[in-house]
Amino acid sequence: MSRLLVFGCSLTYGEGLKDCWENYRPSNTPSKLAWPNLVGENLNKEVFNFSIPGASNKLIWYTVLNTEIKKTDLVIILWTSPDRYCFFKDNKSSIRILPSDLNRKFRSNHKMTNFYYKRLYSNFDSQIDTYNRINYINYYFNSKNIKNYHFIEKSFFNNNCEPFWNEAKILGIEFDYNLGLALDNLHPSQEAHKDLSKTILKNIE
Repeated sequence: MSRLLVFGCSLTYGEGLKDCWENYRPSNTPSKLAWPNLVGENLNKEVFNFSIPGASNKLIWYTVLNTEIKKTDLVIILWTSPDRYCFFKDNKSSIRILPSDLNRKFRSNHKMTNFYYKRLYSNFDSQIDTYNRINYINYYFNSKNIKNYHFIEKSFFNNNCEPFWNEAKILGIEFDYNLGLALDNLHPSQEAHKDLSKTILKNIE
């Protein structure tokens, strides 16, 4: 069976779905109810979900480049919000920088997160950085003749920042939160994942 490899954040992991929520935390393995498995089942492909809850586009980019991928693989990436960031401590660990952590004083990265958003962050820089990483991955896979598709939540991306050098086809999609929330009352429900899987299937060859 050929393989489907997916990368992303909690929206790809399926955080909050009933098979991925233990003691008010995401479980150690991605949900089988999230959109990647639904797409994989429809395409008759074995699914490998490399998504990471809380991931930034920098971490997604790094994860893709450090994953062994075959020429017969199909790769789908649901990129996350450009305003996330991370710093690598070594080749196996990183410090996440998320806007949602700004008010979480209990987190060890709280001071660094506050410094980053107050002193370093700009919306334009984060958007351009995301375009850069997507284009790099798109070129990387195209040079190896590996099919790759790039999606991002419409609310995350600003098309007005699109640089003239962008050659990647980036498709804006969105979860329908009217279909309900997952058990964590934050992430999209199982029905919303089903709905999104149909949208993704319509946009891949």
